[in-house]
Amino acid sequence: MNGTRRRATDAWEVALVCQQGLTAAVSGFNVYHFAGYSSSLRRRRWGAIALVLVNLAFLVQSLYLGVLPPFLDEGLFLAPELRFAVGWMPLAASALIAVFILRRARRR
Repeated sequence: MNGTRRRATDAWEVALVCQQGLTAAVSGFNVYHFAGYSSSLRRRRWGAIALVLVNLAFLVQSLYLGVLPPFLDEGLFLAPELRFAVGWMPLAASALIAVFILRRARRR
């Protein structure tokens, strides 16, 4: 039973690292896009700054949840299954923002 549980935990860890890696990659793309955004309208510049900060937070959070836990004491963090469940919201939000960026780029 213990070996089966360990294999299941390992599978969750792999899934978690993949999920958080994808979130970090998409968020990094978004940060790069919005950091280079320029507009003559002040409110759009402030909007771009806000989106840089949001995506930077997603990037840091995904690295924190996906990269650090395997190297630190497991008692400090949630179980991999719970971290995986929590990670869907930043992934969904950063992917949606990336879809908007790419959709707009295709229209140009």
